[in-house]
Amino acid sequence: MARLAGELLEQSGAGSYDPIEEVWTDRLAPETLAVRRAALRKYLGAAVAHGIIPFDCNDLKQAFDADVFYRVVRALSRETAPARRITARSLRQYVGIWMILGSRLGMSVDFIKDSLRHNATLKQGREEQKTMPRATRELCAALLRDRRKEMIFRSMHLRFRERAERLIAGKEQVTGFTEEQAVQFGTLAAYSAIALWGLPLRIENMRSLRHLGPRPNLVLPQRARQKARIQIPKEVVKNRIDINAHLAEGPTRGLEVVEWYLEHIRPRLPWADRSEYLFPGYAGQRISDKSLRNWLQSHSRDLGIPMSPHNFRHGLASLWLRSRPGDYSGAARLLCNSPATVRAHYAWIDHDAEMVNVQTELARQAGFRISDEEDPDGQ
Repeated sequence: MARLAGELLEQSGAGSYDPIEEVWTDRLAPETLAVRRAALRKYLGAAVAHGIIPFDCNDLKQAFDADVFYRVVRALSRETAPARRITARSLRQYVGIWMILGSRLGMSVDFIKDSLRHNATLKQGREEQKTMPRATRELCAALLRDRRKEMIFRSMHLRFRERAERLIAGKEQVTGFTEEQAVQFGTLAAYSAIALWGLPLRIENMRSLRHLGPRPNLVLPQRARQKARIQIPKEVVKNRIDINAHLAEGPTRGLEVVEWYLEHIRPRLPWADRSEYLFPGYAGQRISDKSLRNWLQSHSRDLGIPMSPHNFRHGLASLWLRSRPGDYSGAARLLCNSPATVRAHYAWIDHDAEMVNVQTELARQAGFRISDEEDPDGQ
């Protein structure tokens, strides 16, 4: 079944073949394909775990039968175990992908379309997709109202570097292997430097950064006054937008941290000498998604800010809109996204600011004196 699932995913993301140029076009971006892979894994895994299809099922059309689909969605929507539970938002996204894959198999997917229109959980998921998830919004709100947390967020690359340097110098003892911990902190330092002071790339594009080889997409300066550049073609970007950005140097120390990582941390990674990737993993391939997520989640907790890779994007966009209210186009450029999508997810920042102004004005009209600290506009 794993082989059949892999073939289905490959076919669904292959795009179209141009016989004139002898190339494939419109291929799915790696991140989009990764989401499809996760969705299919969730579907088949739930179907097997709940005894809906046999483990050795060798016919994916059987797995995408209407009755199987209904039972899988019913099981997932009623799941209570934290390790297996899925939000209505994610379930709605996954069902849309299952519809695409079922159609790819040549099956009628009208029953899935009907479920998207009528099922209460899936309709709830559609509404949730239009807004920012609650946990993410709470993180962004904390950055906006707590100056200390904002400064921790903006300086994560320096804090992770400091921890790595202390471990390497033997100034700090940790449980487990000190060398492994130093590598984790050093890697997160470089990752954070790029996410905060270059561009908050999605994790697939971050993992695919190459500073070596014939086609580097992170071009480091070779001479004085040159800038480090991030250049990623739209074909491998989720939103099909070419990425061209610089990695800031100077007071932010973004480039400095990346260069420190290359000198002191990357050589400690196995297979680094045979890899083109900035963050090498097993056998010189890209570092695994799971490793980066686990390291960031674990070590950011010690800083008091629960982070995932995507939270760099959310945090920076929120801070941008706080300083430039209503500038959804600027935030969209930062995220390489559309202004409409940014507005849908971040409009609450403007709404909250407007409510503060209204409440401040009501207090002023009542004759109360408002301090500069309480009046965000200083009026």
